Amino acid sequence: MTLVKICGVTTPLDAAAIAHAGADFVGINFAPRSPRLISARVADIVVNAAREAATTAGSTLRVVGIYVDQEVAAIVTHHRAGLIDIAQLHGDESPACARMLVDAGVPVWKACTLPSLAAMPSAAWQAVGVGALVLDAAVTQGAVPGGTGQVIDWMQARAVIASSSLPVVLAGGLQPGNVGLAIAQAQPWCVDVASGVELAPGHKDLAKVSAFVQQARRRGTPNMP
Repeated sequence: MTLVKICGVTTPLDAAAIAHAGADFVGINFAPRSPRLISARVADIVVNAAREAATTAGSTLRVVGIYVDQEVAAIVTHHRAGLIDIAQLHGDESPACARMLVDAGVPVWKACTLPSLAAMPSAAWQAVGVGALVLDAAVTQGAVPGGTGQVIDWMQARAVIASSSLPVVLAGGLQPGNVGLAIAQAQPWCVDVASGVELAPGHKDLAKVSAFVQQARRRGTPNMP
């Protein structure tokens, strides 16, 4: 079964609905320039709503905090406060940065593009304790990474996923109408959506969320547990 991550969640109502829809991960954005940025205070409310709804639904939901070139100490603080279960590094963070987080007890995912993985393959990230890679579209210089709606080449992604020593989360331009084909072609461990299920940045279309989860569940088997 391919896992599902709904990213860029900003309200407790959306968080609870995402949990009831059966998503496996909910993404909370702490990147300063993101249109989906929320404060730690708001994140606490959103995360509690998600976890309460998951408990009611009898499901397991993990919270992924999104960070772009931010201080390790701040990420560790969020983890120890219970705001996140996993830190997703979505900037130009080095393996040394990831290692510091892992050593502090924070599970880490690293976002990469197809070009960046050619320069820094999965084995290098695995060596410092990263638990998964997030394969996303490249962005123009100065743009905010993630949530751009840009689709990546799924057949190229499939080659990367097949050779990866880590589980791969496929992101980039996914939505209910194409997620089934993306899974069939790329065979990822997990799919990740933000703008593809939104009414506006940070505000989810809950019908699209439900449709996305349903379509993802109908397709494929992840490349590793």
